[in-house]
Amino acid sequence: MTPGKQIGCVLTPAAQSAFIMMIDAFVFSPTTSSTIGAGQSLFAQALRDPAVHVPLAQQMGAIPPNFAVSDAGFDNCSATALQVLREPHTHLLDPA
Repeated sequence: MTPGKQIGCVLTPAAQSAFIMMIDAFVFSPTTSSTIGAGQSLFAQALRDPAVHVPLAQQMGAIPPNFAVSDAGFDNCSATALQVLREPHTHLLDPA
């Protein structure tokens, strides 16, 4: 099924542009091992690399953690979500 064609894309919970999202997170345990620390650092660098997270998000039908990436290659629903999330007025919770 194709998002935006056979499956509808609806932003929730309101008619205004807002988006509720589930977030995947990775947490590293503290370590004194330089080898493990280096591995954790390499993993974190890979996750922040658009060459890694954009194709992964496209395959999952998700959105990447970096909203500044191009919409190209994303399905209609994900592209719409990226457009909404780029607008500051849609950021309903700001932990900063």
